Amino acid sequence: MKTIKSKKAMILYYVVFIGILVSFAAFFISYFGKPTAYLQFEGAIQLSFINASQEAEKQMLYNDIAAKQAAAKTSYELALNGGYFGASECGQIKGLNIWSSKYVPDYKNNFLRLMLDNLDTILGTKDELLRGRYLLSVIDNSLVGTSKSSSTVFKTEVFKKEGSPDTIRYEYAVNPSFKVDGLTVIAELNDIKEFLQFANCNGRTDTTNCLSRAWDKWPKRESYSPMFAEVQDYKSEIEIKSKKSTLILKEGRLYYEPLTYKLAYSAE
Repeated sequence: MKTIKSKKAMILYYVVFIGILVSFAAFFISYFGKPTAYLQFEGAIQLSFINASQEAEKQMLYNDIAAKQAAAKTSYELALNGGYFGASECGQIKGLNIWSSKYVPDYKNNFLRLMLDNLDTILGTKDELLRGRYLLSVIDNSLVGTSKSSSTVFKTEVFKKEGSPDTIRYEYAVNPSFKVDGLTVIAELNDIKEFLQFANCNGRTDTTNCLSRAWDKWPKRESYSPMFAEVQDYKSEIEIKSKKSTLILKEGRLYYEPLTYKLAYSAE
């Protein structure tokens, strides 16, 4: 009798266990098996917006990091290119872009042009939403990026009540922006322009001597380390290294070090 009762109890346990499994399966199918577009429970729309908000915050954080990397890369490249976006309007000397009394690069706008290119490259396909859609400006030593439109649709969802033909469409929009502080390249290029005006070597054949003598009298000389090399009459190579460190991106890696500015000067 005990054996029979034990067997009946075991059978009962199995039945109960299988019943529990079937109940769980039915619950998951009913809860997760419906299309996400349907209103499955009270607060579904609110929960969707919370999730969209979290996704947007992650994307904005990624954009902030990408902007800092792009600014670091742009600063490094612009300094090595003598403040030019491409080649100088009055040519090059030994691969260096020429500055003169007639030709001075619009380095602020060149920075913004190069920054947009670098930002789009770094964002790549991870942010098709915002590539090419930023307006950039330099304010003091900060780079500010804002969206070209008042808002950008980040996510769209259409909800539908089951059994009803009516749909509810919601759009989650963001106003993307970023700010990169500690930008030094524009201010330092301003200093180089100021120095060349201070030196006033236009028309001098001994350009290198003229620049060297002017450097010894220039009020801001303590902030930089210069190198002047004669190329030919009226023309010199210039390399000016800042003594202030900034974030730069070169060869795919971030460094915190001073910028080095390379250019040529023509006194003709």
